[in-house]
Amino acid sequence: MWSLLLALVGSAWAGIVAAPPEGARSVVLLLCPDEATCSDETFWLAHHPELEKEPIVLVDVLLAQNAARQEDNTARQIRFRNALEDAGARLAAGDHSGAAFALDLAEQALAGWTGTAGTQELFDLHFLRGALSVRRGGTGEDSFAAAAAVAWNRSVRLPVSDAEVSAAWTAALRRTLEAGTGRLRIEAGPPGTSYFLDGIELGPGPLVVDVFGGTHRVTATHPSGQEWRGELVVVPGRTAKARARLSLADDTRWVTTQLGRALDTRQVDPELGELLRGWCEHFGVRTLRLVRADVDGPVSVDAAGNRALPAYSLRAVWYDPQVRRFSVEAPR
Repeated sequence: MWSLLLALVGSAWAGIVAAPPEGARSVVLLLCPDEATCSDETFWLAHHPELEKEPIVLVDVLLAQNAARQEDNTARQIRFRNALEDAGARLAAGDHSGAAFALDLAEQALAGWTGTAGTQELFDLHFLRGALSVRRGGTGEDSFAAAAAVAWNRSVRLPVSDAEVSAAWTAALRRTLEAGTGRLRIEAGPPGTSYFLDGIELGPGPLVVDVFGGTHRVTATHPSGQEWRGELVVVPGRTAKARARLSLADDTRWVTTQLGRALDTRQVDPELGELLRGWCEHFGVRTLRLVRADVDGPVSVDAAGNRALPAYSLRAVWYDPQVRRFSVEAPR
């Protein structure tokens, strides 16, 4: 009975699917943008004996689901701002555990929100974390340094102003200033794209901005309603680069290309890594099997000029999105 049930479930999961089935812990990701673009390769791979019993998704499905997750932006924005306000109130009341919990909630909401948070809000998030550390006997140095990076050249107010916290903040700010600035190079996105850096509108790319070292939140909007978010780490004296991935067609080509490079080099672009991690978390998938059909030898053409179907060979690697680790063998 159980073997029959498992066989039926396996059969239901086989082939190309619009989304990973509930309970699937591993999924095959074909390095084809869509079935129309590479129908021969898709057909061959979908019927390959090593893959025919596994759920298979294409790159366009990956991106479509990623776009669908952005619909939750408004709710995440509200949760972020409510949690941040609650954290400040709890810290002022001396409720350190409650403040820590609220800050965790704010950070979680911010991580999934592609919209633009204000400079003061981002500053408060890091500053309150630093102030909480000081109140608990720590230095808050890392959090205050992050707050200083966000404030790069804007005026902000301190959400907490007691002497001990202010002294720790001043020391961290001094160290940040002494370390100097790095450079953020923002490439042009699709026409109409407008960029924001730590809540400040910069306008369309390309742009080059000097900022304090640390993590910076870069967001972008497009008249179509699409939004994009990136977290860029800038090192003093060095240059970090960012480009908004807003156009779905552009995204498909870029993601497919980056997946191919990951399969060949075992290295994942940071933006692609975040996309894969978020997608897998959404569906509860633990591992992906990146798969591509490589043409095996030259393609023959007959006397009439008809192109024969090429012979393919399977190229595949397992990928763990949480630790960004590759393996040629299936995970245990």
